[in-house]
Amino acid sequence: MRGDVFARRPGADSGLVWAEVHQGQLPALWRGGEVALLSACLYSFVKALETYQNAKVEASRAHLFTAMQRASRLKRELHLLTTQPPPGITCWQNGSRIDDLQAQMLGSADTPYEKGIFNLEVVVPERYPFEPPKIRFLTPIYHPNIDSAGRICLDVLRLPPKGAWRPSLNIATLLTSIQILMNEPNPDDPLMADISSEYKYNKQTFLKNARQWTEKYASQTTMYGSKSADGPHPPCICMRGGIHQQRRRSFGKIIPTLETTDEENHQSAANPPKDSHISQKRKGSSISGLSKRPCSET
Repeated sequence: MRGDVFARRPGADSGLVWAEVHQGQLPALWRGGEVALLSACLYSFVKALETYQNAKVEASRAHLFTAMQRASRLKRELHLLTTQPPPGITCWQNGSRIDDLQAQMLGSADTPYEKGIFNLEVVVPERYPFEPPKIRFLTPIYHPNIDSAGRICLDVLRLPPKGAWRPSLNIATLLTSIQILMNEPNPDDPLMADISSEYKYNKQTFLKNARQWTEKYASQTTMYGSKSADGPHPPCICMRGGIHQQRRRSFGKIIPTLETTDEENHQSAANPPKDSHISQKRKGSSISGLSKRPCSET
């Protein structure tokens, strides 16, 4: 309709014509173009609003579908962690939220952490598995690659390009990787500079201090001798199906790959103890058994 109105004055400037219509300088026939313009604008606005609402609905549906996929995957992972736990590791749901988990790791034989039981916090983000879970130690541990707040420098715990996380990895894989790092520290890329130096140049002192921390903070007597504020602790992992003995037999057999084969994946602070023999310093670097990438401080 608007085109028909302007066709009555070939070559006329559209802005000038509508200014004349607005000022009443044109015949009533020309003023009818204002109605056409208003109708066109209103129609465009309604269509844009419909498009926005449809896009919002589709985004909500996609988010709901992703949330359902995430919940389904977490249920499967928790089931496997319960029925087929990695040696020396257990993980369970902490409360009613499926994305709030807690894990325990048994110190391996022939290490300064032997017979120690270490609690870890596992928080699964909304974008999992496209983002890695956030894992930290709740039990103080004397280790060059784990800082006083329990944060862990490990490339599979971070996104590329600085990290090596992939959606094909899972929680069991991460816990196993942390266990390997725990048993095989890399002092060349430390998070705790003082402990790293001690590990490299005074190994016996490091082993002594690590054993003392394990006995003080991670022993069964320390962890299970009394109830916590949230109630009793879960059963000790060393009492679950002889996991300790299984760990003794399997330690040293490093798996060739840390990647899972889940088909869906391909589709889609604890306060530090203040001991006088070491100052709590942190250095920004990272270590992994697979590769070396700088560890950014958080």
